[in-house]
Amino acid sequence: MFVFPMLGKSSRFYNAGYTLPKYKLPLGEPDQIVFDHVILSFRRYFESDRFVLICRADANDRSFIIERMHHLGVLDFKVIAHHGETNGQAESVELAVEAECADDELFIFNIDTLLYAFEKGGSHTRAAGYLEVFKGEGDHWSFVFPDSARDGHAAQVTEKVRVSDLCSNGLYYFQSVDLFRKALYSYRIRAREREGEIYVAPLYNELIAMGLPVLYKTISIEEIGFCGVPDEYKKLLEQFSQNM
Repeated sequence: MFVFPMLGKSSRFYNAGYTLPKYKLPLGEPDQIVFDHVILSFRRYFESDRFVLICRADANDRSFIIERMHHLGVLDFKVIAHHGETNGQAESVELAVEAECADDELFIFNIDTLLYAFEKGGSHTRAAGYLEVFKGEGDHWSFVFPDSARDGHAAQVTEKVRVSDLCSNGLYYFQSVDLFRKALYSYRIRAREREGEIYVAPLYNELIAMGLPVLYKTISIEEIGFCGVPDEYKKLLEQFSQNM
């Protein structure tokens, strides 16, 4: 199952003068938008996997998203319109999977990133948790601190705390919905005094503390398209125009 939390307000884009949320912005062919390319990152699984998207009810986008999913050819999907705010990405995912099978594997992905070569298999099938990383700059990512004793294993995963140059591309995997819930529950117990949003990435530390394997795979930054801020969107537009 693939889950896409879409409860952000796209405030950086509106503040920059855009009149649409970032996932509705044009990209590629005349009838294509950012949303299409994000979902198309997982086109190999349109006929086999379930897709769950949770969006803002106040944006009145549920019918729009349903139409786009049909247009793209996704066979099994659910769109949830959520009223109100959540306490971060992890809580948004929790709401999205509330009625889903506890045993289903869970992929979580940002709605503002494109993957050009994603394929299941390999490391994630041996892991309780798995994420993809690239070598990057800046401190606005999720980061993996590698386990020096075990190749490909994470010793720590942080959010916006630069512990290495291994930056998450926004794809997060949990072996099951139930394991995600357990990690979130454990995090909440240990973080009662903390304030602020609950992100998905730090939940992996709960799995690591349980003695469960959290693996990562390093991919090339060329396999990723970013659209989280206006400057990234402009670069994507240039790349797509050059390839058309």
